[in-house]
Amino acid sequence: GGGGGALSTVLSFGGSGGSGVVIIRYTPTQDLAVDIAGSATGRLVGDSGAIPAGQFTLEGWAYLRSAVGQVLVSQGTSVNSKVYVATLGGTGATAGDLYVAWGGLANSLWTEGSLSVKPPVDRWFHFALTRDSSGAPKFFLDGTEIAIGNSTRLSTANPGGNLTVGGQFDGTGVANGLVDQIKVWGTALNATGVQNSMHSYGATRSNGVVVQSGASLLAHYDFNEFVAGAPELSRTGTGPSLTRGSALTSASYTDSQIIQTGTAHTAQT
Repeated sequence: GGGGGALSTVLSFGGSGGSGVVIIRYTPTQDLAVDIAGSATGRLVGDSGAIPAGQFTLEGWAYLRSAVGQVLVSQGTSVNSKVYVATLGGTGATAGDLYVAWGGLANSLWTEGSLSVKPPVDRWFHFALTRDSSGAPKFFLDGTEIAIGNSTRLSTANPGGNLTVGGQFDGTGVANGLVDQIKVWGTALNATGVQNSMHSYGATRSNGVVVQSGASLLAHYDFNEFVAGAPELSRTGTGPSLTRGSALTSASYTDSQIIQTGTAHTAQT
């Protein structure tokens, strides 16, 4: 659901002797996102292993206030066993370049690499990191594939650790910006699937057709909570709930973190 909307009632009556059917439909009129705002306590943390071994897709929308040293989403247990979408820190020419990781070590080499491309700042953009069954990664920015350095290093390992939205799994990196519509698939979406999913709510497009045939949506976080303080639930009914801060037992996010967005989801239902 969205943070505010309208109820519509569809009445359907059968013929002679038929029974009446009343269908209540909720239509959201606004979409909500969570503002991490550069605060370590603003990170949202889920249970271990949300991103699976083998193939996966990790995608979402983000709005960054700065491109440098940002961590959008991550899962891992150590520097050599992790999945994340982030940007490089520092002050040199590469500061702010997108940087991703897609699993555990491969032949004693880290499976991570730079994209040599900086994400947009002060506007919403979509990102998607995929890993296929062979362990090869791909990255898409606003639906367009961007080459990853070291992408020939293959890893099918499950990095373990807690899924963390808006920061590094070990608490060292935090996003100064907003995130929304985080999805975890048990499938490596192809280019068409990524383009379909980025403007679709869940696994189904607005025309009722699935995003990609055979694709399995494991977790989906839309941040459209009606009550602050409750955990952010996965809309798939599976996958871990997210809670605010490093402790899984803490409250989720506060009212100040839930803000209205008139953003990139114009084709969502």
